[in-house]
Amino acid sequence: MKKMIWVVAIMGVAALAGNVWAGGGCCPMSGKSKKAAYDKEGACTRALSGIELTAEQQAEIAKIEADCKAQGMTVDACSTSMSKIRDLLTDAQKEKFDAATATSSKSGKSGCGS
Repeated sequence: MKKMIWVVAIMGVAALAGNVWAGGGCCPMSGKSKKAAYDKEGACTRALSGIELTAEQQAEIAKIEADCKAQGMTVDACSTSMSKIRDLLTDAQKEKFDAATATSSKSGKSGCGS
């Protein structure tokens, strides 16, 4: 009976180690966890939801976000992207954008380079 318990325990540890090794652990850039799926949406996209953008703004923002993703959504890349996006916005849009980014950072769900 003790052998059976040990075998089950070892199998459990091996399964857990395999899951972490395969990217299902805590790494936000692993692409395997729920947090990673949330992060891939992009903090910029979440901050811009509810803000009416012109077609020109949408096109520029899409380029900026694609560049950020191409750089691996690092903290620096995301910070630069947020700054570039903010520069494209009108004053009224900036207020909403700033409020959304402040809310995201307070809740710990910035998702950008984290």
